[in-house]
Amino acid sequence: MATSGCDFICENEECEHAAKGIVVIGPWPLGEIEYILEHANIKHNKDYQNQLNELLKEDRKYSCIPMPNNTDIAVIGYRLQKWCQNCPCLWTYDLLLEDPNETLEETIAMGVEQGLVKEKCPKCDNVLLSFEEVIENGIKCPHCKVEMTQSRWFSNEKENKKEKEKEKE
Repeated sequence: MATSGCDFICENEECEHAAKGIVVIGPWPLGEIEYILEHANIKHNKDYQNQLNELLKEDRKYSCIPMPNNTDIAVIGYRLQKWCQNCPCLWTYDLLLEDPNETLEETIAMGVEQGLVKEKCPKCDNVLLSFEEVIENGIKCPHCKVEMTQSRWFSNEKENKKEKEKEKE
């Protein structure tokens, strides 16, 4: 599985928010925080460790899995983001798996069916854009309304053993 994101950055030097931006991620796997804290990349990042520990104190049980998932943290769900160009606002939905063999597509479809993922903005009723649509359409700076530049990034997930076995069947 490849995960990706995009930094949208305002390069309008006349804008008070020049060189600042918005990060939008594609569907991202979620795992239990206690296992994420054991991830090799996290052990060396004290700030991120502290953030995760704060989430634990707030009774949060899961967060985005750092990629590559080289410690085989079990995927328990996916984080999905949608953008409202009108408000402007980024809406984040955490969708937990009902079945460990459920695919990303099944999880999203179930989230939409159950009303957990909104198709329209809860604030203005405008159609929400998926990650792919935001990449295609771009984002205008919420402050100066100038098109923001895109800087995309990717992280390839190593193949999960369960997924390999499932493909062989």
